[in-house]
Parts: sequence; structure tokens; C-alpha cells
Amino acid sequence: MLLILMIAVICGTVYIRSIESSSIQLSESLEEKEEVLSTEKEETVTTESRAVQIKVYICGSVYNPGIVEITEGVRLGEALVLVGGALDTADLNSVNLAHRLSDAEMVYIPKKGEIIIDKQSSVPGFAIKNASSKSGKVNINTASKSELETLPGIGPSTADKIIAYRQKSGGFKNAKDLMNVTGIGEKKYEAMKDFITTQ
Repeated sequence: MLLILMIAVICGTVYIRSIESSSIQLSESLEEKEEVLSTEKEETVTTESRAVQIKVYICGSVYNPGIVEITEGVRLGEALVLVGGALDTADLNSVNLAHRLSDAEMVYIPKKGEIIIDKQSSVPGFAIKNASSKSGKVNINTASKSELETLPGIGPSTADKIIAYRQKSGGFKNAKDLMNVTGIGEKKYEAMKDFITTQ
């Protein structure tokens, strides 16, 4: 009887320790999974936070010229979808559709057969150097009528008023002076301020 009792105690002890060991391993396994999931979640949040939103102006031979908001680094070919795509008359062979867009950039999609002096051959579309600063913005003190019309909300009539104002006043001292031109209010200025310069 004593021997049987001792065997029973030993077996019970071994069984209890086995259960405790399994519980510890299961607990450690769950903790490791939670750490992995937590790390993956942090990496996802970090990646999403790096997705910077920018604004670019796409005009010319497209269906809906205007300012679009995209993720920084998106290519021109992908951004064209946001303005309805290029017209059938667009000369897409003259632009680099693989160009990665940056904030406040202006892209002009030319027509087939369109001849523009001093075409910028690199990317992303045509640009008139004598009207643009090094940053690619339109210089409202030197831009021609057609160049001013590439700005958001500027038509032929307003472009004429801008030219008349700068001739009369001796030029724009700063970009906000553009609101002194009849027909250009705060709302229209806000739409184009990232695409203009006076130098």
C-alpha cells in the first residue's frame, strides 16, 4: 500500500509539472505572437505616415485640367487618370509618363504638332523657360498671355488684365499683389499661389 501511494504521488507530481510546463510554453508562444503582431502594426503605421500627400497642377491637352492631390512620388501616367486622361489630340510621346511628381509642380500636356519654343526635353512636359523660375513656377512678371492661361482659373480675359496691370504698375513686387488685378480674389489666388513667382 505504501509503495502504491508513493507511485501515485510521483505520477501526480510529474503530471502537474507537465501541465505547468505546457502552460508556460503556451503563454510564451502567445506573447511572442503578440509582439510580432505589434511590430507589424507599428511598421504599417510608420509606412502610412510616410505617405505624404502633395498637390500638382496638370493642364493642356487633358479632359479636366486642374489641381489634383496625390501621394508624393506618383508617376505622371498615373496622375493623368485624375484629370480624366489625355485628349486624343495629346502628344504623349513628348512627355515622360514615368516621371515622379513633386509638390507644387505644373505639368503641361502638349497637342500633337504643337511647337513651343525652348521645349524642356527632360520631364515631365513642355515648359517655357523664360516664363518660369528654377522651381518651375510661372513668373507673373515675365509670362506671356498663353503662359498665364496655364494657371488655375486664368482665362484669356484675366491674363490680359494681369499684363495690363503689371505694365501700368511696373510689375508685381510679391505674389499677393496679383489680387489687385480685377477678377482675382482670394479664392482664385489660393488656387494658383503654389504655381507662381515674381522672380
